[in-house]
Amino acid sequence: MEYKSRFIGTWRLKEMSLRGNDDKPVVFPNGKNAIGQLIYTQEDIMSAQIGDPDRDQHANNDYRYPSQEELKKNYSQFISYFGSYEIFPAKRLVVHNIKMSLYPNWVGTKVKRYYEFRDGDNTLVLKATPIKSGDNLVEPVLIWTRLIL
Repeated sequence: MEYKSRFIGTWRLKEMSLRGNDDKPVVFPNGKNAIGQLIYTQEDIMSAQIGDPDRDQHANNDYRYPSQEELKKNYSQFISYFGSYEIFPAKRLVVHNIKMSLYPNWVGTKVKRYYEFRDGDNTLVLKATPIKSGDNLVEPVLIWTRLIL
């Protein structure tokens, strides 16, 4: 299972974008300076977090009581989920089996990501199947850099 060892570790987000047919970034859904972390373990556990570091602070210091405006804005600028994963090398596909997510519609689902390794396995590119964004069909593209400890 040499292909699995290529995933194992902690990855830092380099870029997240939604790309149109011309392969130019259409939207940076979590901002151009989005930060994130992706972890794959030997035991088939994964975790992902991506957010806009420039999100506004809440007026209330208790995270359970944001205003509706704060909740809407900050919720749309952050995603987090964890679960297990499976790799299908023949399809260049990794599937995240989501156990819990900030986005409740993903709980219990399988999120598919097509993968490509670059730079001697230090860069991982994950692409999702195209989605509708407004009137455009776009492809989510996430570029990750392996953290060297």
